[in-house]
Amino acid sequence: MVAGRVTYLLSEYPTPNHVYLTREIAGLRALGWTVDVVSVRKPVLRPDWMAPAMVEEMASVRYVLGDGVAGVLGRALGYCLSSVRGWRVLGRAVARGLQQRAVRRELWYAVELLSIDRWLGTGHVHGHFTGQFAASLSILRPGRWSITLHGPDEFRDAAVERLRTCLRDASMVRLISAFGKAQCEALAPVRPRAALEVIRLGLPLASLPEPARSYGGTRLLTVGRLAAVKAQQEAIRALAEVRRHGLDATLTIIGDGEAKEPLQELARREGVEGVVDFRGWVSSDAVFEAMRTADIFLLPSLAEGIPLVLMEAMWQGCTCIATPVGGVPELIEHGVNGFLVPVGDARALASAVLTVCGDSDLPPRLHAAARQRLRDRFDLDRNLPALSEVFRRLGAAATA
Repeated sequence: MVAGRVTYLLSEYPTPNHVYLTREIAGLRALGWTVDVVSVRKPVLRPDWMAPAMVEEMASVRYVLGDGVAGVLGRALGYCLSSVRGWRVLGRAVARGLQQRAVRRELWYAVELLSIDRWLGTGHVHGHFTGQFAASLSILRPGRWSITLHGPDEFRDAAVERLRTCLRDASMVRLISAFGKAQCEALAPVRPRAALEVIRLGLPLASLPEPARSYGGTRLLTVGRLAAVKAQQEAIRALAEVRRHGLDATLTIIGDGEAKEPLQELARREGVEGVVDFRGWVSSDAVFEAMRTADIFLLPSLAEGIPLVLMEAMWQGCTCIATPVGGVPELIEHGVNGFLVPVGDARALASAVLTVCGDSDLPPRLHAAARQRLRDRFDLDRNLPALSEVFRRLGAAATA
């Protein structure tokens, strides 16, 4: 039975960083929804770290830039020649650009959206990481679009005006954490205002095995883009600190990015280059395997939404130590199912590692509580029906 039709508008899909989108879309389809996908950019095909399901998914996605700039311009011109709304969108884009001193940027966003309007169909459009289209969507399809806001970038100064447009004009804004909802409530206009819905991400717990664990080891792991905001340098400094205390610990870093060389240099300066393993990007199966064999998972980020990788580490049995940023405290309750340490404090991170390694009874107790937190709040099979119901209320459900 077809529940209805919705088009997902995404920035780049599919990517290993956004595996939750693949799960969300597959879950909605399992609930009877027809989900069409339009992505601005096409990811580079990397079979070594892209799951087979992701490679298959690419074949059904329509890409805004799939036929280059000429294709975008041609489709947008065709739209403008057939509808006066196209010129209105472009005019508004120029006005916004003048206000923000970014005419070319705002005009290009509008052109991209006009070029794919017919791909979006006549039904409901839901966006992830596509707030740049908000103002144009408000003109092209008033009342027929919604968006998921993840944070933290969407709540920062540079994105505030687009965020306010979403909060004013979208038919629904879905937040993945209570933290995100609080940020939106602080920024939202009083009226009109989109409905704010907290519908969390999650893991497909029913299909994930509960691995048998051994506790008491000293293998540390962190996973994520190698960038300043992820603060992996604190993990390296914490490793050096615990080794100075006599703990024979190692650190595996999975991910890649612009901070790789500075992090490698820091490991050399700290004298731990021989016990830090930079793995680069690996497949999701390889990440799970690393989590199953690691003892402690570190997430020393400066900013986060509500990280799926932390949920995965909690489920796989790692003792998790993180910073209390964004929605992380909704996952980790200090001393109950993990530890929270101050941002930028490598010594506090090291102290938490030493605490975990010094008490053999602690990891299994934290692990049991961590899994229960996931069952209670972050089970995808329980959360997706809530999203399906919201889409139904918004009028995306089938009428026949």
